[in-house]
Amino acid sequence: MEVTPRILLLAGVLSHTGLVAAEAISVPKLGVTPTAEILAQHQNLVFPDGTGLPPGSGTVAEGKILFESQCVEFHGVAGRGGSGGELAGGNPDLTAPQPDKNIGTYWPRVCENDRQRILTMRS
Repeated sequence: MEVTPRILLLAGVLSHTGLVAAEAISVPKLGVTPTAEILAQHQNLVFPDGTGLPPGSGTVAEGKILFESQCVEFHGVAGRGGSGGELAGGNPDLTAPQPDKNIGTYWPRVCENDRQRILTMRS
């Protein structure tokens, strides 16, 4: 087949039509764009070096004592069971008939109200 100017013109028109059609495909408009205030509420990242922790102090040893005196009865040894269920980990499938609703699978972190209650507990 001989490539004529007419065939080239037709090929150009068809390829341009495909590009225009591809640009016209819309993306679902789900949700809303979060405001800076909403984004600021979700910046509670804690890094291994402690950056991002709230004001206060404490050590792993002190946390262990606090957990053993205030939490182990409800959450079990090492936070793996008890009547309160696991503290973290578990099955991340929230569509399961009985999903694990714990820190990491349901809540990204301990909420501020709970954090304050935990930090002020004394044995």
